[in-house]
Amino acid sequence: MKRLLVLSAPALALLLFAGSSVRAEMIPNLKAKWGYDFGPEDGFINSDSPGTGGVSLSNEHGATAQGPSNIVVTNIKVVPGGFEGEQDFNVGGQYEVALTLKDLESGQASDPLVFTGKFGGSFTDSSANVTNTFGVSTFDRDLGANHYKVSLTGFIPPGPPGSSRIAGISAHVDVTTLASQADGSGDGSVDGSGDGTGGGTNLVPEPSSMLLSCLGLSLAGITSWRRKRRVALAVA
Repeated sequence: MKRLLVLSAPALALLLFAGSSVRAEMIPNLKAKWGYDFGPEDGFINSDSPGTGGVSLSNEHGATAQGPSNIVVTNIKVVPGGFEGEQDFNVGGQYEVALTLKDLESGQASDPLVFTGKFGGSFTDSSANVTNTFGVSTFDRDLGANHYKVSLTGFIPPGPPGSSRIAGISAHVDVTTLASQADGSGDGSVDGSGDGTGGGTNLVPEPSSMLLSCLGLSLAGITSWRRKRRVALAVA
């Protein structure tokens, strides 16, 4: 039994090493070019109070970026709507912002990714205390040779009506090369034409395959050892 554990230990160690290697190879693709188009379902979110006051959301569309990046989801500002008293978001304040993401090298685009959230707090014609709570805030998509992860990450609350303060919601996009399509060329391309300065991924065998191979070698070693031991006992 002890010999079995000794012979199996290298296989288990190699399995752990292979798994960590696969995770370590998922590095950012700094050369991936992509486009994005954000659009709020409703460009104006009314408060619960009487009147026509609320929060306006800008339409951020037709922009491009390269590699991992922070991006603007929407700019927001308070609009009092001619109501002199305090207006608040207690029951209402829900909003949706749809994102279409496009991998520019492959031309592949995502389905509309709908992020959600809710405004809270209150405002008047001379003050703003608007809060935000994210709902659905993260999406993952494989497009072309890249994996994209988009996460809502920031909220800058708006100032009083008429304020020049820039307020809004931001997101971060992580871009990594898909291991199944990379060839180790170094730039995230799949044809080996890269110059070695980008975020390519070296192919590493699946941990399960490594485990089976190593266990097979271990079992073969055990069988050989038992055969030799039987021969030695027979001679003795």
